[in-house]
Amino acid sequence: MTEPVPKNIDEVILLIQKNPPVLVKDQAGQVGNQKTRYADLVQVNEVILPRLFALGLLWLTSPTLRMIPGQNGQEDPRFVLDWTLRHIPSKTHIDGTYPLMDAGTAMKAGSAITYARRYALVAITNAVALDDDDDGRGGAGRAGYVQRASVPQVPAAQARQDLLDNPQLY
Repeated sequence: MTEPVPKNIDEVILLIQKNPPVLVKDQAGQVGNQKTRYADLVQVNEVILPRLFALGLLWLTSPTLRMIPGQNGQEDPRFVLDWTLRHIPSKTHIDGTYPLMDAGTAMKAGSAITYARRYALVAITNAVALDDDDDGRGGAGRAGYVQRASVPQVPAAQARQDLLDNPQLY
């Protein structure tokens, strides 16, 4: 039985959330003294964008300078990442804004934009990462925290190939 062709952005999001994209935390990082693992923007794009394109979606992001109210009552310039998820056949869309941290240097600004692009796309598609531990609840030592069942780690290349070999996941 085939899925009906989505008529608008809501129906597309329903199809995506019915079978959310799966990412693998295969990159090592560090925040302060804490070592972390994450799925980088390359993997996020490789796993998620083909599914969006197959459903007639266009993903757009744009770093934008906006004037926002400051503490002194004046408007201050602030960089944000504007994003749009557009369903081309129906011309329906979802838009949002992701605030960018004050960077200071061009390199830090680029990192903030990359981070925002990755998190916005993951959030809008409800993508999940293998070995996800609720992003900090366990590390924060909160009482009552129960770690999710362990999911076997699959190398990112294998996860990508599995998606290519199983088009019904799209």
